Amino acid sequence: MIKKLLVSFVMLMVVSVSYAVDFKYQWCHTIYGKTKAGNIPVAVIKTTDGNYVAFSSFGSNTRTGTKVYFDGSELKDADGQDIEGCQYAGNNDNSVNHNLLLQKFDSETGGVMWTVYSDKGDLYNNQAVYPTADGGLVLVSDVRNLADKAETTLFRMVGADNQKTEVSYTPAGDDHSSTEGVIAKIDKDGKVEWAKLIATTTHPMVNEKTFGGYAIYYKGVVVDSKGNIYVCGNYMSEVKFVKRDGTEETHQAKNTEAWDGSIQTSAGDPFIAKLDQDGYLLKFMTEDESNISFASFDKMTINDDVIYVSGRFKGDGSGSIKFGDTTLQPNDCWNLIYASVNAEDLSLNYMKMLVAGKFDGKNYAVQNMNLQYYNGSLYMTGLITGSLADDNSSTPFISTTTKMREAMIVKVNAQDGKRLAAGIDGKSITAAYGVVETKDPSTVWAYGYSLLSMARLNKYTLEGDKLVKGTEQIALNEATVGMLGKPLIDGTNLIAMGRARYNSGTVLGTTDKTDFLNWGIVFSKHTCDDILDPAGTATSVEGLTVQKDSVPNYDVYSVAGMLVKRAKSMSEATDALPSGLYVIGGRKVVVR
Repeated sequence: MIKKLLVSFVMLMVVSVSYAVDFKYQWCHTIYGKTKAGNIPVAVIKTTDGNYVAFSSFGSNTRTGTKVYFDGSELKDADGQDIEGCQYAGNNDNSVNHNLLLQKFDSETGGVMWTVYSDKGDLYNNQAVYPTADGGLVLVSDVRNLADKAETTLFRMVGADNQKTEVSYTPAGDDHSSTEGVIAKIDKDGKVEWAKLIATTTHPMVNEKTFGGYAIYYKGVVVDSKGNIYVCGNYMSEVKFVKRDGTEETHQAKNTEAWDGSIQTSAGDPFIAKLDQDGYLLKFMTEDESNISFASFDKMTINDDVIYVSGRFKGDGSGSIKFGDTTLQPNDCWNLIYASVNAEDLSLNYMKMLVAGKFDGKNYAVQNMNLQYYNGSLYMTGLITGSLADDNSSTPFISTTTKMREAMIVKVNAQDGKRLAAGIDGKSITAAYGVVETKDPSTVWAYGYSLLSMARLNKYTLEGDKLVKGTEQIALNEATVGMLGKPLIDGTNLIAMGRARYNSGTVLGTTDKTDFLNWGIVFSKHTCDDILDPAGTATSVEGLTVQKDSVPNYDVYSVAGMLVKRAKSMSEATDALPSGLYVIGGRKVVVR
């Protein structure tokens, strides 16, 4: 049942300016496969018809169950039959196969419009999804075959029309599992238009004990204005792409020395593959030269056909990696990098590296959970233990105080890559999965988690170049660690997914407990007038639409479009202003 309950969140006062901060609950759903670790939230996107698609996976194991439950009941297909995942015969109750679950929802009511799922193949490690101009979407995933290691079907999808689409591959043939990348196009009605391998990868016996089953990771996907598809990630072996004319293009990773063939080691090179609208290779971008141990592009977004990627590079301080005229020398920590790339030819506009530092002499990691383009700024969110500095000689701008990871936010100017601000949680075992800008240019909300406790919204305030955590609100009680999806900010709406640790809990804005079904996914929508639309803020001034600048603009206009005064801060802007409605920095502000 869809509930319509409201809750007062908090009223924020900035000088004499009033901002209403009232998160209103709209609806929620629960998704559950009867396995202990098989239900994984991935991301929520908005399709061009204005509705939402949630990408998640549900677990199957013939010992515990292969069906998926939606709002407490068995989820049905188009013919009214129970949906079931891969008939995976696990060795124990904890063993699990991860099955694709795509669901389209009416954005207003939360009603389910269609469901697409998989019943063969294990979604492994990395997934991403992006909307297409025709109302559909493109998805990518690392996939391995756990049902039968000798079977030539790696992956099988069932569309909303109940038609099955298979992706074939060549199995190892020696009782080893191989992971390959799958890309698929789904139309606006949930029909699978096509699905295929992104590329094929060499899986050698790296040493006498280890088979290189995990030789490439596909971590992000975006689509440009022409319908071309871009996939980013990290590869550790030979990878072979097919072009539209049937020819093949092969690339060999340079940094393989540290790779033992298992998922426990990190090695290899970063890449962006440009594909046409049918998934055929157009262009491949990787480094020109490198002798570092590891480099990866982890997250990707796009705006006006400029691609932005974030990732991690690791070396020894003396080795280097070179992209055109840019050369970086990462130390032996997980250094955070980000870049601006032209979609047309995959040339760099810039690539920057933030230098990581150890904590207590030990090398801990930065993890990238999200990269957002938001009104001219890039936000990198995730986890960190240790520190980050602008370069090798600078004092760190953020630094943790324990060995347990903390939530991280780094904000940069998208146009030139200049770092603008950064912040951490100040509390261990936390993470950030997204930033929500507010109508107050000095504050943002961060969506993330606190271990074994909750999904939450934290308000951060800009103090100089530091984002300092303040107000904390619980978005979902009992959400387990590390299991949040990439949220969607749609106008003044926040749509999010989290994996719940216990059988029931409370969603922000509700008074009654919601049945989560242990390890299930909660998918919810809230609205808040405090959210700044990520598409830019349209004012009531006729003919004037103001895009939020990376550096806050506090110029004051009347609602008729007349410049009242120029200012460098909100306090300066509102000082001595008569009561009334103004447009300050592109936002409507009531001065009382």
